[in-house]
Amino acid sequence: MAHVCETSAQPSDAWLAGVCMDDQPVHWLQNTRVALAAPTPHARRVDADYERAGTTRVGIVAEP
Repeated sequence: MAHVCETSAQPSDAWLAGVCMDDQPVHWLQNTRVALAAPTPHARRVDADYERAGTTRVGIVAEP
């Protein structure tokens, strides 16, 4: 960890790109019931019941 802190404390160099990488697991969800229409002043009625439809990992690579 100390090596990472030392590297990030160095001034930026146009010839040497600094890249940050991160990823996060994501759960895909699918509704099991159809939402009900609601009267005009209210929001749409949605049930909290869902079915798991798989997982994936979302990754990002960025230059700070």
